[in-house]
Amino acid sequence: MAEEAHSYEEADVERIVRALSKPRGVLTRAQLVDEVRAEHWARGRFDAALRDAQETGRVVERAGEFYELSNDERSTMPD
Repeated sequence: MAEEAHSYEEADVERIVRALSKPRGVLTRAQLVDEVRAEHWARGRFDAALRDAQETGRVVERAGEFYELSNDERSTMPD
């Protein structure tokens, strides 16, 4: 279960990760924006949350598509 978010950015990261954990699981940036309804977020908020999700290893981008990394996958990544 996801930890409780302590800031708006953490909550936004959780929204992104949840969207990527759904059955289709791999989304383009545009699809991800639609899925989390980021067009209604303040300017820069989506980019900051996506960047944080990537920097913390929760989300990876490959060939223009984003997907969530499981805990097992994250534990095998080099630091």
